[in-house]
Amino acid sequence: MVLEFLNDEKFKILAGVCSMNMPLKTVVLIVVILVVASAFYAYQNYNRASEEALRSERVSLLTSLNLTDYETATLFDNKYNYLASDGSYNQTVLEFFRYWCLNQSLAEEYFTTFKNLEETNSRLSEYYTEYYARPKRISYLMEHANTTELEATMFDNEFKYLATGNEYNQTVLEFFRYWRVNSSLASLSLSILQDVKGANNYLSKLEKAVVNFFSGDNLTIILSMFTDKEEYVIGGDKYVNLTVIILSSKNLGNVAIDVFGFKSPIKGYVVKNIWIFGTHVKQIPVNKGLNLESFPVEIPCSPCYRISSGLNNLTFVIKYGNLTLSVTKTFMLKSGS
Repeated sequence: MVLEFLNDEKFKILAGVCSMNMPLKTVVLIVVILVVASAFYAYQNYNRASEEALRSERVSLLTSLNLTDYETATLFDNKYNYLASDGSYNQTVLEFFRYWCLNQSLAEEYFTTFKNLEETNSRLSEYYTEYYARPKRISYLMEHANTTELEATMFDNEFKYLATGNEYNQTVLEFFRYWRVNSSLASLSLSILQDVKGANNYLSKLEKAVVNFFSGDNLTIILSMFTDKEEYVIGGDKYVNLTVIILSSKNLGNVAIDVFGFKSPIKGYVVKNIWIFGTHVKQIPVNKGLNLESFPVEIPCSPCYRISSGLNNLTFVIKYGNLTLSVTKTFMLKSGS
């Protein structure tokens, strides 16, 4: 390009004119300037042609992945050509391009947030893994637990970490059935026991139990109580066998309890701590996790205390600091005659 310029007739005429009217140094300076300008122009044209060739190769590489059309690939290259190494895109950039084709705004938001391309790809991979797996898990619950999409979605939102791949195993499906009956109770019991089988075993005991719970101030307590039968016969049954289960999220040490029931019209509650334990003050140890206590409660003499047949009850109370939590179990007391 420079040689062509120097051999150009116009250059020769200009040189002649300059030699006639200007000092030699000025002529040399002009010639140098013209040569440098010509060289720069030639360099620019060369770089432009080289960059166009590289750009064409990059866009061809992007379109060869069959993820999008030429225009979209060109748009990506316009935005992210600075990520190219030696004029081409490596596998990390091509992976990002795949996510970008799925959702441009999401990919760009992640890249802006995480800055690093490897971290961005990793987070996008997690997102799309969950994006495609979630509908499969929900469909699995609907099919195998005979539930609605709303229930399946709510359960999956909370317990997707229990899934194996895109499915829930039989143990989790059993837990899901308990969750459908009482979602708060099931969720709290699992949070305390940290084991699905253990939670299922606990929840299976509560079919005829009364339950109450407290959750707050970094403490969760679930108190439940049931009796060995739902009906007792005056003169035939001597005891009501009472079982209390306390789930606690932390160790409470010895906790004060009160038990009372079998109300008499003349003496108030006949059964109290002293009736059962022989003492007015009673404490039981409550550790983190599951605590179970069983004890027999002697049924008061009906003629002596005028305990009538029909519905009777027993109440169990635990006291911890300022917290008082109680449950009341109702059962039938039938005449033996």
